[in-house]
Amino acid sequence: MIDPSELRKGNIVEYNGEHAKVVGFDEEYVYLNIITVDYVGFNEVFPVELTEKFLLDFGFEFSNDMENGRATYDEWTFKDYGLTKTKKGFEMYPFLSYVKTIHKLQNLFYVLCEEELKLTN
Repeated sequence: MIDPSELRKGNIVEYNGEHAKVVGFDEEYVYLNIITVDYVGFNEVFPVELTEKFLLDFGFEFSNDMENGRATYDEWTFKDYGLTKTKKGFEMYPFLSYVKTIHKLQNLFYVLCEEELKLTN
């Protein structure tokens, strides 16, 4: 279950084993972009784990660059915004290392960049 205070319009969540986008919500229900479902209770939507595939689909890039003749650690970058996620967590914004789900990354991106993080694929 996702805490209702964490939800925003546009968040990607899991409902009944599939991914859905939140198109709205009120005090009782979450409205999803699933054709067969108008609305569901908050206790029926769950977070989606942030995976490598989703990072790529959001436009993050993976690199393992050489710096001064030595390998740097593997990193995920979202270059337009200076976000860099390494194996140790997010470098530029260390608190991002706590982001494990898609809706939290979307919410944080919105707060930091004042625009929606959208899927590119």
